[in-house]
Amino acid sequence: MKTTITKPAAQKKQDKLQVAAHDTGAQKEGGSDAEYSVYIYHHAEDLSMPPRWEKKHSTYFVDQAIKRAKILYKSEKYAKVEVKKKSIHRRTHQAIDKTYKVFSCHGMPFYMHAEMIAAAALGLVGLGVFLYLALVA
Repeated sequence: MKTTITKPAAQKKQDKLQVAAHDTGAQKEGGSDAEYSVYIYHHAEDLSMPPRWEKKHSTYFVDQAIKRAKILYKSEKYAKVEVKKKSIHRRTHQAIDKTYKVFSCHGMPFYMHAEMIAAAALGLVGLGVFLYLALVA
């Protein structure tokens, strides 16, 4: 004799509604069935404190999420900006979170780039003055 375990009728109805809402939600509007979220990374002011993440934007359109992330990264207020993709597994209905794209300055704070460029320019000017004085004198 085979025994089967069934869900209560109310739970079955709720599950069907959630799946139907997920399957039709963003696709009607032209977006994907995944949600794309833009997160920013705040520098820790105190080294003993862990850095903070903050969610800035969420959309069903990947192009819009990447555009927002680029704008935030180019503002040079944040060292790292990430686009996360959240989707639902069709069979198991479990949430799947993945990092879709990362904009970062490879571990170097954003202000260090400007300091390095200024130091290189100053070094070239100094070298030019030295060569000029060596050739004229």
